[in-house]
Amino acid sequence: MSPSIIDAQNNDEAFEDLELPSNVDELVKNFSYMSYDVVVIRGDQKSQDSTIEYGYLGKENVENVETDKVSFQIKDSLNKDIPADMLFWFDGSDIKKMEVEGEIIPTQVAGVMGDRVLSAIFSPFYTLSEYDIDKLSKMGKVSHSKEKFGEENIDITIIEVQNIPEYEIESIITKIGKYKNVSFVLSYNYVSSEEDLKIKFEVNDIKFH
Repeated sequence: MSPSIIDAQNNDEAFEDLELPSNVDELVKNFSYMSYDVVVIRGDQKSQDSTIEYGYLGKENVENVETDKVSFQIKDSLNKDIPADMLFWFDGSDIKKMEVEGEIIPTQVAGVMGDRVLSAIFSPFYTLSEYDIDKLSKMGKVSHSKEKFGEENIDITIIEVQNIPEYEIESIITKIGKYKNVSFVLSYNYVSSEEDLKIKFEVNDIKFH
């Protein structure tokens, strides 16, 4: 594939309904499965090297409330203490029940513990959500292509931005996919101009509802 460079001002459609997703609601609404890698390098050392898998397991009643049941599996080569298998039952973004490695977590603990775990899971999305991607596209180089992802043909937009001090960006390359009416981030490579920080995020597989 050799994407052709086009005028960035014609790309507004690529950023409509953009989902990072940066919260559980967006994940549950759009995706039945997602696997992605996150690598964080501070200085010359990796502080995170994870593969995270999300799976939507359907509706289930918890204490007479209909919830969305989801699973997260985390493999981190650096942090062996991170729980590998977790189940959550969500009412919107509220955690109604949580299970870690087969053990039910008490309700009074689940909220705080769950928020910490979810912050780690969504950290790459939070980083990218700080930027106005539509605005970044007008500062950088934009290319378009099509790509088969999973079993679907997806429209791809790649944005390459260099040296934007006001955004603390030394460089950022972002790949955005569009499937039906939803746009979503497939990967990005970020290098900070202020901190000695690099973040690499890449989706390995994705399935839609």
